Amino acid sequence: MKLVYIQSLSRSGSTFLQKVLAAQAGMVSLGEVERVLKNASLKREDPYDDARRAVGNKHTHDKSPCSCGALRNECSFWKPLLEEVSGRSMPDCYAGLMRHFEEQYPGQVLVDSSKLALGYKKNYVAPGLVSASDVRVILLIRDYRAWCHSMQKRKKIRYATGTYPPGYHSYLMDAYRWLWNNQRGVQQLKTSGIAHCIVSHERLVFDFESEMKRILTFLGRDPESLSLSSVPVMHELFGSHSLKIENAESYRIAPSYDPSWLSDNSGTCYGPILYPVARFNHYVHEKLTRAA
Repeated sequence: MKLVYIQSLSRSGSTFLQKVLAAQAGMVSLGEVERVLKNASLKREDPYDDARRAVGNKHTHDKSPCSCGALRNECSFWKPLLEEVSGRSMPDCYAGLMRHFEEQYPGQVLVDSSKLALGYKKNYVAPGLVSASDVRVILLIRDYRAWCHSMQKRKKIRYATGTYPPGYHSYLMDAYRWLWNNQRGVQQLKTSGIAHCIVSHERLVFDFESEMKRILTFLGRDPESLSLSSVPVMHELFGSHSLKIENAESYRIAPSYDPSWLSDNSGTCYGPILYPVARFNHYVHEKLTRAA
């Protein structure tokens, strides 16, 4: 195994999962690789930063440090790579990435949390950088009610760009976006021929050690080797501040959960209209994510 690819919708817990995986021996997380390389290929800063500035958010990604603690233009991993691939095509960027990763971390597993459906195929398998047998995909799915609530809280950043029509981020639209994307993701993985595992964000949080042992077994590792106190080996440029390790001596991984959606009644007014969403949500969390 050479690549673990985390596929999910944004706001689904991929940041936490990649941090846990990066704390396991022989695994290194590079975060949202496609986003980093696309910006480098186009010689631009992160486009979401314009939206953040528009709503007065000073914590833009172009100023935030890498999760390794270094400034992004001083990171020992990203600085030489981004200088090399700047302005080049995406296939060349990925070829440079794999070569650089092998030089920096020989024999270790790359964790990519780009989240995009089929990103593992388009960017790694199809160009021949990694064989299909060396890829493991984790599809992470959050309960639709929690996901819609989180998206509603974040929508002002997206409105600030003026690129979305009115209603695009309504609760109902978000619920069906969740349904469409996750249904498609499950179907694509079933027909891809790539080894994959479907994980519930809620189960990962509330039954953490048991769920992580299931994931480690899927990855072909000893489930008893789960490490919760090792500092993650990460180079994530776009993750939240929770990725930054401030005190390595007392560090320990601990899951957390935002329960604020439990008091959100936004979806109740839609009643039966949300039945297909609720039905698939039940199927995912009670059937798919319990599979071995």
